[in-house]
Amino acid sequence: MEYESQQMNMELKRMEYEHQIKLRELDLRNLELERPAAPAPSLLPHPLTLVRALVHLWGSAKTSAGW
Repeated sequence: MEYESQQMNMELKRMEYEHQIKLRELDLRNLELERPAAPAPSLLPHPLTLVRALVHLWGSAKTSAGW
C-alpha cells in the first residue's frame, strides 16, 4: 500500500510539473502576441525618392533655362 501511495504522489508531482511548464509556455506565447510584430511604417518617403525628385527638378530647371 505504501508503494502505491508513493507512486501516486510521484505521478501527481509529475503532472503538476508538466502543468507548470504548459502555463509558462502559454505565458511566453502571450508575451510574443503582445509585442508588436514590426515597427510602424514611416510617413516619410524613401530617401532615393527624394534624390530622384531633386535630380528631376534640377534637370527641368536646366532645360527651361536653356542650358
